[in-house]
Amino acid sequence: MYKLKNTVQPYAWGSTDGIPSVIGVENPDRIAMAELWMGSHPKAPSQIVVPDTLGDLARAIATDPAYTLGEYCVSRFGPRLPFLFKVLSAAKALSIQAHPSRLQAIDGYAREEAAGLAIDAPNRNYRDDNHKPEIIRAITRFEALRGFKPIDDIRADWQALRDACLDNPTVAATIDRIREPLDAPVETEAARRFFEALFTVSASDRFHVIKLAERIAKVRDELHWSVVARLIDEYPGDVGTLAPLFLNYVVLEPGEALYLPAGVLHAYLSGTGIELMANSDNVLRCGCTPKHIDVDELLSVVVFDPGPPDVLTAARDGAAEAVYDTTAEEFELSSIDLDGDEHRPRRERTPEIVLTVDGSLTLRYLDAPVHDPRLRGLNALHLVRGDAVFLPACAPDYAMSGNGSAFRARTPRR
Repeated sequence: MYKLKNTVQPYAWGSTDGIPSVIGVENPDRIAMAELWMGSHPKAPSQIVVPDTLGDLARAIATDPAYTLGEYCVSRFGPRLPFLFKVLSAAKALSIQAHPSRLQAIDGYAREEAAGLAIDAPNRNYRDDNHKPEIIRAITRFEALRGFKPIDDIRADWQALRDACLDNPTVAATIDRIREPLDAPVETEAARRFFEALFTVSASDRFHVIKLAERIAKVRDELHWSVVARLIDEYPGDVGTLAPLFLNYVVLEPGEALYLPAGVLHAYLSGTGIELMANSDNVLRCGCTPKHIDVDELLSVVVFDPGPPDVLTAARDGAAEAVYDTTAEEFELSSIDLDGDEHRPRRERTPEIVLTVDGSLTLRYLDAPVHDPRLRGLNALHLVRGDAVFLPACAPDYAMSGNGSAFRARTPRR
């Protein structure tokens, strides 16, 4: 088992207190701490601090992928850790975005490579050839937008806008052009055509619609309208600020989660949570961001399937562990709570990372071979809040004991 030191990403939208409260560190300079990364991503691989001779996790995996990842992962996903594990904390909304499927990512990456786009070019959409399904599990109250609302709900919000501009025929005509596609008989087609209409109106027309929405949001009682007002304040003039008028507004309570497969348009708005995803950087954006926007490419990957969002809760897997079930092949997230007892997690000879978020826990190998040099004499670790440990796929089974709570990220065999 390898104890990890992990990198905090100081993105501007990050909160100053969310991650410190989870991992038990101080932030006296009030720096924005947006994400804590745990894994082997080349942008910020975790450093192995115990034992202190292995360097970073990416290097350890590259040196012995068969041991660290296991035969199943290497044959299925190649010689890289299939997932990236994070703590995410947002004080300001992230971009309105979606992620491609694996086939879309392979095709998009090949196209941009053939076009000679540098991998770090600001106008690049595909930085690798992988998909990026993800799950976010709330630690605090967590606000998000996820998927297209039922068409009737979208129609009602845009009717409210239309009713508010009876004295301005120019703006009324713009809103009519945007909402007219909502009358299409097939709901998926209605959502697609509405989205195209909204994101292809002229900058001038868009400005007047946003100003109208800002005025209406101040007098509406519904929560999602208050989010519109907040987004306009954070991203003035950005068409993405209207997203709560067509995407589902979701509030997760601690313990609840959202799963985001390929193509689901979404945004995280505020709160702190545990995030787990496939190991990819492919993000297609359409608003609430200063970064590259490519609406045409986004249209090719978004799933236009209106309906209410699915909020996940965990299912028990033994007395101490609760698992969030998704269809993701690369990862599975679970929470573990111990009250002085011992828990022996179910293992499938795949890699995993455990993050302690409360109390203290001891991890120890069961029946560890005394002379196995790969264990480097390290058969147990004592963990306190904020400590993370990587468990190689081919290491022995282990037990957890103590009084505390942790999150566990692993690759399941599906």
